[in-house]
Amino acid sequence: MESRKVLIIDESSGIAEKLTPLLQEQKCQVALANGGLAGVRKIYEEKPDIIFLYASINELSTYQICSLLKNNYDFRDIPLVLAGKNKNDTLNLFKVKEGVVDYIDASQDLDRINQQIKAIINKHSQSFVISKSFRLIEELSNNVKSLPYFKEVDDINVDEFKAVLNEIVHQFTAVLESEVGSFMVLDESQGFLTIKGSKGLNEEIVSKAQVKIGEGISGWVASRNRPILVTDIEQDDRFSRLNHNRYYTKSFLSAPLKLGKVTGVININNKSSKEPYSEKDLTLLSMLVNHLNSTIENSKLFEEMEGGKKELKKLEADKKILSEINTLLDKELQDIKVSYEINRILNSDLDYTQTINAVIELIESSVDYHFCGILLLDNKQEAELMVSIKYPASEFDLAAFKAKTIDTYYQLSGYNILLEKIALNRTDGPAILVSEDKKNKNVINSFHAIPLNMKNKSLGLLAVSHSKPEAFGQEDLKLLSIIADHSILAINNAALHNRIKKLSITDGLTGLYVYRYFQEKLEEELRRAQRYQEQLSVIVVDIDGFKKVNDTHGHLVGDMVLKEISQILRNVCREVDIIARYGGDEFVVILPQTEREGSFYLAERARKAIKNYDFQSPGNEPIRLTVSCGVASLIPEIKDKESLIKKADDALYRAKNEGKNKTALNQT
Repeated sequence: MESRKVLIIDESSGIAEKLTPLLQEQKCQVALANGGLAGVRKIYEEKPDIIFLYASINELSTYQICSLLKNNYDFRDIPLVLAGKNKNDTLNLFKVKEGVVDYIDASQDLDRINQQIKAIINKHSQSFVISKSFRLIEELSNNVKSLPYFKEVDDINVDEFKAVLNEIVHQFTAVLESEVGSFMVLDESQGFLTIKGSKGLNEEIVSKAQVKIGEGISGWVASRNRPILVTDIEQDDRFSRLNHNRYYTKSFLSAPLKLGKVTGVININNKSSKEPYSEKDLTLLSMLVNHLNSTIENSKLFEEMEGGKKELKKLEADKKILSEINTLLDKELQDIKVSYEINRILNSDLDYTQTINAVIELIESSVDYHFCGILLLDNKQEAELMVSIKYPASEFDLAAFKAKTIDTYYQLSGYNILLEKIALNRTDGPAILVSEDKKNKNVINSFHAIPLNMKNKSLGLLAVSHSKPEAFGQEDLKLLSIIADHSILAINNAALHNRIKKLSITDGLTGLYVYRYFQEKLEEELRRAQRYQEQLSVIVVDIDGFKKVNDTHGHLVGDMVLKEISQILRNVCREVDIIARYGGDEFVVILPQTEREGSFYLAERARKAIKNYDFQSPGNEPIRLTVSCGVASLIPEIKDKESLIKKADDALYRAKNEGKNKTALNQT
């Protein structure tokens, strides 16, 4: 008896304990799920051959689970067995008499239950065969996907090609419980078929066999492009040949199969039971061939699209997180579909920012909030807080949300992270930061946080807040928990890749961003500012007389000066500002949502702080330095980042020409 994959969905009723050993006696592989929610997840993950469901589940109702299965194309053919202690309770609701589901009365003695289990397994034996067959073909399809579809037959690597065709023959004969099979490939230039993959045939037959198109069974199938069952090859008028003694019976299966530009015929002989093949065997072979053909064609189309549409794939992934939710199901089943979508899509080829944005966009479309943030730690006990602002808020509001998130993380995990060690970044959300004097409600009247843990390791925290008291209901909290739970692996993988990326975008001496990253971020901030009609400014900072420091005190002191000026800029700038090393002794700062006057004020603070700072020489002699600053702000005439940078450079040159140690604004 073949092993069946069985899932038991129970809820502490004791039914799982009663059914498991009985199913294992029937050679079943048993998986358990405690509760309806866990059960539905298991169904998506494992696709069992048969499901035993406790009839009185509370977490997700039995009706909801049945509705999900029977209305889902992928699961509707899985046999479903209700297990309960009173058949009358569920008889009318689920129409057991009409065969929609089967039923086991678990209150009976074990012998009677065992008889029912055997009867149900026998009843669905044919569907198990089909299920097993398609699992084998799915495995086979993964191997076939490596075949070079777009090459001519003569160009394909012979060993690779033969290995794939041998695998096809072995899988097909295994499914059809046969001992002999061959895959004959058409040579269109010569007009005949030769064996390129086989099982149960000696090398002499394989090397010598040649069949012309239209002749013999294989030639007939290739010319007419349809499968055939020959019940007696000696009596069939189309072929009329003597049966060889190596074959058990005179029956024979043959079907056409196309792999990209490779056209062939698959032949199946010698059923292990030594019985002749039937129409059911022909139907099964046709299903397997069609499924493999479909899988290969889909894979081929995917390969064709992927090269030219990779960016489109990412954009679609961002927008389709909720696209396949089954509208026939109620709110709870919608939550399950959300968890399935986030697992499927977040495993696709998204980078760090896209992954975080995808999670936050899913939350935004499902739960109303004012702030949503994902706090992620790195190995140095520093952290990054990615924040989405759904409604207008002030800098004070943003700082309050950050402080609440950090304090909550400390309360939940025991880790204490200093506020200055946390980088704050905004997602590309619709809301803007407003001035402090505009009245705004307390945006953390409602606050909820969920730890992000993986294998007893703390990754960070997911937090949401709202200005309305008690804004998050039980349904919202449940959905947030599902999203957090299913996003952890994707977020962790994205964070690891982001740490590697940071090494490539950070200046080794100063710890500031490098020039290339500055260019990327300026392009991004410029698009955001133009899209939402926000302010944007840039400051270019140049050290006055830096060459003299290197010439007088040496390059080690010069490096120390660069590092200390970098730290002064960090102290003066806001968390949302982006600071980069622009050149040898030049720095640049991007100031999102900052107007002309505010940028000038910040540049002046930086200039004065550097002027009043005592840089120390090796002999502890103070070194006095000044800087010149050029400030440029976004105006309608500026259309690209190059123009904005040039405005800031022009202002810097004017400050230098007017005596240095000065901040100059771009001329409008």
